[in-house]
Amino acid sequence: MDELYHYSPLPVSGWFRVLIIEPSDDPENSMSCKLRHHPISPNIGYDALSYTWGDEEPECQIFIDKKLFWIRKNLYTALQVVRRKEKELLLWVDAICINQDDENERDYQVRQMNDIFAKASLVRVWLGAATTGSDRGVDVLCKFHNTVHDAWKGSWARIGSTFRKKDRLDASKSYDYFINSRDDYEAYYKPVMPLLEDSQSLADLDQAVLLLCRPWWKRMWTLQESVLCKQVVCYCGSRSFPLDYFYTLTYFIYFSANFDSWPGLLTDSKVSLREAWRIADLRGHFSKKGQISLLLALDSSWNRRASDPKDKVIGLLGLLGQRSDLLPEYAWQLEKVYRTAFRAAIQEEGDLSCLGFMSELSERRNPNLPTWVPDLEIHSETGSDYLASLSKPIFGSTLYNASLAQKTKKTRISTENDDSYCTGESSAQVFWRTVLVDLKQGTYPEPCRATGPSRLDANDQEWLSRLETEQGLQELILTWGLSCQQVFRQLRLIEQFHRRFFVTTNGYVGLGPPSLETGDSVCVLVPGTVAYALRDSEKGRWKYVGECYLHGIMNGEIIEDVAQNEDTYTTFRIE
Repeated sequence: MDELYHYSPLPVSGWFRVLIIEPSDDPENSMSCKLRHHPISPNIGYDALSYTWGDEEPECQIFIDKKLFWIRKNLYTALQVVRRKEKELLLWVDAICINQDDENERDYQVRQMNDIFAKASLVRVWLGAATTGSDRGVDVLCKFHNTVHDAWKGSWARIGSTFRKKDRLDASKSYDYFINSRDDYEAYYKPVMPLLEDSQSLADLDQAVLLLCRPWWKRMWTLQESVLCKQVVCYCGSRSFPLDYFYTLTYFIYFSANFDSWPGLLTDSKVSLREAWRIADLRGHFSKKGQISLLLALDSSWNRRASDPKDKVIGLLGLLGQRSDLLPEYAWQLEKVYRTAFRAAIQEEGDLSCLGFMSELSERRNPNLPTWVPDLEIHSETGSDYLASLSKPIFGSTLYNASLAQKTKKTRISTENDDSYCTGESSAQVFWRTVLVDLKQGTYPEPCRATGPSRLDANDQEWLSRLETEQGLQELILTWGLSCQQVFRQLRLIEQFHRRFFVTTNGYVGLGPPSLETGDSVCVLVPGTVAYALRDSEKGRWKYVGECYLHGIMNGEIIEDVAQNEDTYTTFRIE
């Protein structure tokens, strides 16, 4: 029986192990390797592997310094693909280069992840083995990217409504082109439109979309691994291509869907369009600043999966730069890891944006967490709830004082009532503006925004007033057709995201979380950006219930007025 490999301790912090894979021209030959200690340095000339572990037990054997070492099938297949035929490959692989049985080593090696990936010559992303049609998907992905970028000299398409605009297209210049209209969309993507008219190319394009369904896009650790290094190459089976080829495809899918022109595979939660957008945005952000904020990191990873729920925080440390207020350890209780992270986020941001991460599935929350600390573990589960948050979009334990509090009550809302609301609007206007959360409704989620959605203007309010009667509603449905579907889509979202209408004792109308109860207080917490529901507990303590939209105060007038008068503040101690 072969002797098992045993780790020798690393000398000091700042050192790591590098796997040296010996060459072979036969992929079926046994995997012979060496494991060496080095100080972390780009001079070594090593690559780093980003992949998913999988849930199966290690069943494949490799040899390290002629001793047996067991690894999982997915990793073994990846090593077979990247192994060179004639030259050694220096590779950092977490499952091998970190002694996973040594908790202390895991802690300090994880804190070195930013250095390890940032100083690698190349990050090799292993999407998984080839499947039927995946090679055709890679081919059309490469063809699509090269066609677009050859035509526009490397220019990138971007969403234009919230960014600067270009007056005209100029293919002789290289810049980020911002798409604001269907004309912009058709002009920019004209070179690839023939692909959409050919049935075989369209079928191949669907195979490219399926590459975005691979588990790699959903795992916690792969986020920072794809952001930290300047050069990232993806592998699917034996085929390889740069990571940024995905950006070209996903932005095209976004624009096509937004202009009702996407002819390919229907996209759903399994297709990681947003994950590709996030990686693109974070890579740009990280390359400029060398780190990202904790809240942005949490926002970018909230629905990624982790075998150890502590990794929902620990797996982000490499993106955050050096900081002394967040040094979680695997030995900590999960509640301490999450509490420390969100306290640090509140202090860093100076506001309560992190409360937007709170899940609506309150019955599944970890009961040991304070009510103001989001349970990140819930969002790791398949089919977890969408974050229907008012404050969460950020692109762009005593907590804080509150300046306004209203009690909720039971009521029945009727749009036939002509009584004026406190803002001077009719009941129908208040109802529909509350349904829309007083925001213009888009047709597809944008991957990034420089500012938040626009407030309803005078024209928007005029057509809302026509919804006061059944006749007016039917006329608009017949006249507007698809336009009205946006309103009904929002009504469906309220149902799907478990929003509840409420009325306060002072007559304010709003939308709240599903756990909202009669008698809860709706407060404007300083420095919050939305209203929040709190529940009186005992001994002067309160429980956090969730975010609310409160019509008539969300434009900031009341918040600003009260903020200037500190005598109106009331302290809420939230447990």
